[in-house]
Amino acid sequence: MNRSPNAMATLTEPEENASEDMYVDYEEKCEDRDEDGFETGDDSSEGEEDDFSGGEDSFEDDEDDSAGSDNDSQQDSDSDGNESTYDSENDFEDDYEDKNSPSSSTQSVFRSSWTSDFHRSSAQQFHPSKKRSDVVPTSPLQTFRRVFCDRVLNLILEQTNIYGKQKYQKAGSMKDLIDITKVQLEQFLGINIIMGYCRNPSIDSYWSTNASLRNEKISTSMSCKNFKRILGNLHLVDNSQATKRKECDKLYKVADFLNLLLQNFQTHFDLGEKLTIDEMMIKFKGRCAFKQYIKDKPVKRGYKVWALADASTGYIYNFEIYTGKSAERQMPLGEHVVWSLTRGLSRKFHHVYFDNFFTSPSLVERLLHDGIYSTGTLRKTRKGVPVEITRDFKMNRGDVRFLAKGPISVVRWMDRKSIYMLSSFGDPTKTTKITRKVKNGQVIHLDCPVLIQDYNYGKKIKQKLDSNIFLFPQCCIIKRFCHLSPRPFT
Repeated sequence: MNRSPNAMATLTEPEENASEDMYVDYEEKCEDRDEDGFETGDDSSEGEEDDFSGGEDSFEDDEDDSAGSDNDSQQDSDSDGNESTYDSENDFEDDYEDKNSPSSSTQSVFRSSWTSDFHRSSAQQFHPSKKRSDVVPTSPLQTFRRVFCDRVLNLILEQTNIYGKQKYQKAGSMKDLIDITKVQLEQFLGINIIMGYCRNPSIDSYWSTNASLRNEKISTSMSCKNFKRILGNLHLVDNSQATKRKECDKLYKVADFLNLLLQNFQTHFDLGEKLTIDEMMIKFKGRCAFKQYIKDKPVKRGYKVWALADASTGYIYNFEIYTGKSAERQMPLGEHVVWSLTRGLSRKFHHVYFDNFFTSPSLVERLLHDGIYSTGTLRKTRKGVPVEITRDFKMNRGDVRFLAKGPISVVRWMDRKSIYMLSSFGDPTKTTKITRKVKNGQVIHLDCPVLIQDYNYGKKIKQKLDSNIFLFPQCCIIKRFCHLSPRPFT
């Protein structure tokens, strides 16, 4: 049988299996989720008053246990497969109450108190990175090769062959050992990507004689036997040299690979002014010491990834895989995540958006001191929030109140419930008109702070990222490369 020399060359366009019905399915799974971002158009529901909808985190900050992205109890599986539970949100709040934490002991950047007068000088102009001089890729294949460059492929190739030798030597069957080539590795990667959007019940079915299951692009590129052989040997680290790393790094099996990918992510893209930071879930149901469980997510179990993305394109520029509590962390979890992801962006005056899991006055001040503007929804119970803005006083729908301290402002806006925002960039005195439908179907016009609409724009790309991860789970090939799962396919 004639085989295609490289399955990667066939991946210029997705097949029609990823239909619009899949997007509808994703939206249905998200119906019960809340989100910090909201649509400014009609949002009526029969029989009850309207509220924000369509995403992950809620604006309902009137309750102490507001629905943040990590408000729910999460479970970790240890190396023996045992389940242990902890509440990451409570952990986050406890960190903020720690009087010895750096955030608590650090003096405020702005020594003035919160007032109702807002006077802000003109914002610093955004300083974009120097434009890349290399040629812009003209096809999906060229884009893929920018990320999976020769250094990445050589790492996979070398470590996979080393692991194959170790395995066959231990089994005493060295005569069956066959090193894989770079062409075979590229074919293997191409097949994995196709399998990501062409879902079959099993691996063997892609090579089936049944025409309704058989995939010609896959079956003509590589035999099923060779595919399984590479899959069984796939490795990213030399186990014989990884003993010391294993003791101090839970990601030791993928650390070198992820570092190379991250370098390529940042080398071939120039960030825009507006950025967004949030969490993403990579579906995984196997045994892993840092597998997370979040019951209100479409992907409930898997790896949690903190990501910094360009707000206009959704391009992930920086990321970290969450591996659980760390004794070395010297600041609150949310603040630590934002600080870590924005290192290297100081004094460029980006505008970063994040939700109420991350937002705190100390974080916004810290970022502003580093030359980074920020905006985020805010929990009224967060340490440092002025009590004058959170008091229980009468507000009508559309009313706006704010307090300012230097260029930082905290805003309370009444929609169906009170919504709190904290920003070092927006002007709390500026409002715009939005429409809402009430119970009787009547359309009303409300004043809405411009900075809330601006925040909604900055966070809107998050839904697109979550949708892509949900629709094409096997394209997140981290989980099949790292051998965190003994069975990448089920």
